[in-house]
Amino acid sequence: MIGSCLVFLLLSALGPALVQTVVDHNGSAYLLLHAAMTATMLTAWRHTDACAPTLRWLLFTGLAARLLLLPVPPFTTHDVDRYLWDGAVAAAGLDPYRVAPDHAAVTALRDLWPTPPEHAAYVTLYPPGALALFALAASGGPEWAPWLWKLLVTMASLATLMLGRTLLEARGVQRHLALLALSPLLLLEAGVGGHIDSFATLALVAALLAAASARWRWTGFAIGVAALIKLLPALALL
Repeated sequence: MIGSCLVFLLLSALGPALVQTVVDHNGSAYLLLHAAMTATMLTAWRHTDACAPTLRWLLFTGLAARLLLLPVPPFTTHDVDRYLWDGAVAAAGLDPYRVAPDHAAVTALRDLWPTPPEHAAYVTLYPPGALALFALAASGGPEWAPWLWKLLVTMASLATLMLGRTLLEARGVQRHLALLALSPLLLLEAGVGGHIDSFATLALVAALLAAASARWRWTGFAIGVAALIKLLPALALL
């Protein structure tokens, strides 16, 4: 199991850099990285028991892998550019639900916060909670906002892991920690994609933890927070 953890850390440290060097085929390279991490995660899971040293190794690996990806710029999507654009529009006192990037009222903003051409004609589709997070990151200005956003996403990913570990302990299923700590979906979507889903995931894990102790008001509150960040978690109310 320790060997799987070391391999996972190596993939986390070197994988994204290698993917970026394969310019013409980085999509395929990214899928291979994802597959390798998945295989490593499953191998670690198969050899995991509930003893404290094993769980500490998994927790350390999950935390370290997330920190290793902190300096990696998003390269699988343009979503972060859109997040920061919407945040800059909101911070400027304009309505992101009415003002698209190609609107004449935001010509000056476009010089500071360029957006992908495919986004130009569309207003934001993100809920208010997400826009608040975008505006917080955009407050760092065009130079620092991408790194501030990456820091916020990384903090959300780290908090998800810690809350998730507590949830597994509350359910008595600590041996499944590898599926949380080493999940390439959770790791790469935060550490490489920088996606807003990381915050919604954190809120949903908090909702599950509250439900585990029958704190239903807090469960509903956490689901509401998740839905304010990403609409899909509202389905949990059903």
